Amino acid sequence: MTDAHDFEAFVRRHQDMVYATALRLLANPAEAEDVSQNVFLKAFQRFDHLRHSEAAAGWLKAVTRNACLNHLTRSRHRAGEHAGDAAQDLASGSRVRRFGGVPPQCRPGLPWAP
Repeated sequence: MTDAHDFEAFVRRHQDMVYATALRLLANPAEAEDVSQNVFLKAFQRFDHLRHSEAAAGWLKAVTRNACLNHLTRSRHRAGEHAGDAAQDLASGSRVRRFGGVPPQCRPGLPWAP
């Protein structure tokens, strides 16, 4: 039972950062929730390595960013758009502008956020 409690504490400690990162990159709350859930599934699979790691937050942020990029690429493929544009949109922030901007709490450090 200790593992379940430890993982629950781990999720509580990092869930706001993971969700905020996903929301900032996807600009869609439902998609950000889905990506966040998938990130924590990956974290659960590696929890033995992450539980005592000082680099867990950095690992989670990198996995979240990559999961968002993969999500955008898959979305583009389904929509028939060129998949290579997803990385460009992510870097430029144009996807965020198209969806009405970034919530105020997610704007620090984003020079392109509306």
